[in-house]
Amino acid sequence: MTGSALNLFGRSSAIHEALFLERPNRFVVRVDLHGKIVDAHCPNPGKLLEILVPGNPLLLEERATQPERRGKRSPRLPYALVAARHRGVLVPLRSAQANDLAEKIVLPRLFPNLGKIQREVTLDKSRLDFLLNFDEKELFLEVKGCTLIEEQTAMFPDAPTLRGLKHLGELEALAGRGRPAGVLFILMSPEVRRFVPNLHTDPAFARKLISLKDKIWMWAVSIRTRESGSAEVANLDVPIELKAASAALKDSGAYILVLRLKQRCRITPGSLGEISLDSGWYTYVGSGMGNLSSRIARHHRLRKTLHWHIDYLLDRVGSREIISLPVRSLHRLECPLARDLAELAAGVTPRFGCSDCSCPSHLFRFDSNPLQDRRFLDLLFHYRHTVALA
Repeated sequence: MTGSALNLFGRSSAIHEALFLERPNRFVVRVDLHGKIVDAHCPNPGKLLEILVPGNPLLLEERATQPERRGKRSPRLPYALVAARHRGVLVPLRSAQANDLAEKIVLPRLFPNLGKIQREVTLDKSRLDFLLNFDEKELFLEVKGCTLIEEQTAMFPDAPTLRGLKHLGELEALAGRGRPAGVLFILMSPEVRRFVPNLHTDPAFARKLISLKDKIWMWAVSIRTRESGSAEVANLDVPIELKAASAALKDSGAYILVLRLKQRCRITPGSLGEISLDSGWYTYVGSGMGNLSSRIARHHRLRKTLHWHIDYLLDRVGSREIISLPVRSLHRLECPLARDLAELAAGVTPRFGCSDCSCPSHLFRFDSNPLQDRRFLDLLFHYRHTVALA
């Protein structure tokens, strides 16, 4: 290849469009394929919250049959997830293809005088994606594929990544020894105008990347994938805006708790008196301006003094049933976020969680899981990708 295009679909396999139903585990998606419910392999370990929404179109590739080994059943599924349609764009989802994209279509464009390319390079105890040679220089390079792109802002990672954080540390160590090192983010959509490290879901990764601003090389490149599976570079120079992630350094912002109340209950949260809560899904909005991480961690603790209104409800739910969604920002977003959530909710608990503001409530009931509701996700990503970074 010469840096022009790369086919991301199997050339000899049929591609089928299906509708997403659920994700039984990290490696499997359940879909409706022409009226038949089937399981397919998911080759992407990310959360993919914005993509794996019930009813969203997915593209599956037929996999070659694998003979059963003696005494064992083959776990191989007949289909594999290769891409999704999201907001009118075809988004490739195979994580392992990021390095192929880098080698075949991105690096030849970034480095016109590119010489030898070595993949999976072992150095001391580290294993890095590439060692490049160009203009009589060498560069150690890590590649990260990014699918989380909302409101023209790309963010990586979409879930905490200790492995990714380790890679940044290895690049920093190389740079400290005078050996050029860099990271390349491949953005899997052409509809992007900036890249920001994901301060909301992995502040440690964001802080580390910010700290490396003047130590290592950084690139963000967007790609476009055609219906045929052919991928090409869309923008070779997407701006990397590290300053926009500065709230990760301040540990500041708002958060949403998502929880399920399996049966109706009565609680007495302080001065509110006794209130009755129907079964269903609830979202609660809070904030931590300077102590966001510790505030969220407190909600997940099993044992604590019941003080805030939300403590009395969480005492009935259990910490393992709580999902926390931080929105890190230097702005106070708790009340605007609560008002916008109220517009989506099926019910509101008056005066809950808002004794120190003028909001009607900060606790809202949903009839179904809001994390599978496109309206809720759109609101979450609007705050994370636009409002919080303003």
